[in-house]
Amino acid sequence: MTELALPAGSLQSALAAFKEGADAVYLGMKSFSARKMAANFSFEDLAKLRQVSLSQNKKIYVTVNTLVDDSQLGEVV
Repeated sequence: MTELALPAGSLQSALAAFKEGADAVYLGMKSFSARKMAANFSFEDLAKLRQVSLSQNKKIYVTVNTLVDDSQLGEVV
């Protein structure tokens, strides 16, 4: 089955994507995201979105799209 996954640069845009029919959103956190100038997500935002996604049977994909060296692996996890 096809899944509609939309980008979300903020909590508000993720909620709007779910409201308008997205099956999933993909997003970056405040660190390790190539979109440093975007609002991006805090852990608090992600926790709120997780509650919504679980209640609506939606998915969240967290992207890491920057170079990470060995010394940063713990922080990424």
